[in-house]
Amino acid sequence: MLGMIIGAVLPLVKEGFGMAKDYQDNKHELALMAQQAEIQSRIETTKLQSSHIDAGIRDRESVRNHDATVMRNASTWVVNLNGLIRPGVTVLAIGAYCAGLFYLDGQLLSSETWVFFGEMSTGIAAFWFSDRSISKMKGQ
Repeated sequence: MLGMIIGAVLPLVKEGFGMAKDYQDNKHELALMAQQAEIQSRIETTKLQSSHIDAGIRDRESVRNHDATVMRNASTWVVNLNGLIRPGVTVLAIGAYCAGLFYLDGQLLSSETWVFFGEMSTGIAAFWFSDRSISKMKGQ
């Protein structure tokens, strides 16, 4: 009698251990699949960002090539005037800020206007000098 009971229960116990092992294996496989999906998502995001950067570079190169082509066919005074636009705007903006700072003594302008002039001057100077630095880094 005892042998029959052991004979009937032993396969059930063995099957229970097998199911527990399968559960652990499936749990581990699901965790691996989740990690792989996350890694694949990061790779795709990186590829997308890279393609956006490449598109920006190609766009900038095409604009530079177009400008170079136009300037080759333009007269000397147009080329010189084009070269003076950015430095001229920079000098005017910073000059207006300095004139307001030294001559107006801040009495006629509100503090928000001073903040605006300061930010505008900083933005213009950063645009002017950062473009030159980036061009130097690229070797152009």
